[in-house]
Amino acid sequence: MSLAQGVSDSSEERTKRNGDALVAALQSYYAAERRYPAALDELVPPYLPALPEALTTQGTGWLYMSDTQQYTLGYWYNPGKIDFFLCRYQSHEPGWTCRVELHSAAGWAPFEPVPTPATPG
Repeated sequence: MSLAQGVSDSSEERTKRNGDALVAALQSYYAAERRYPAALDELVPPYLPALPEALTTQGTGWLYMSDTQQYTLGYWYNPGKIDFFLCRYQSHEPGWTCRVELHSAAGWAPFEPVPTPATPG
C-alpha cells in the first residue's frame, strides 16, 4: 500500500466522503420537497439506505441543523483536552471548511448531534 492510499483512506477522509453522500441526499431531498429536512433520519429511505457513519466522532455522530431553507452539516475529529477540528458544510456556502475549535461548556450548541450506528468489525 502506498502512502497516498493510506492517507486517502483515513478515518477523516472516509468521514468526509460519507458527509458528501449526506450532502447529495440533502440536495435530492430539497429538489423533491423544496425544503431541507428537520432531521437527518428523514433521508432514510428513500434518499439513503441508512445514515452513513461519522467515523471520527467517537460515537457522537453527525452535527446537523436546518431552518428548512438552509442547513449546516458537521463532524469533528482529533479530540484533545482543549481543542479539536470541527468541519462544516453549509448549504449557502457549499464546500467543507475545517478549523480548530475549543471545547466549551455549551457542548455542540446550536447543533443537534445525530448518532449513527458503528459498522461492525
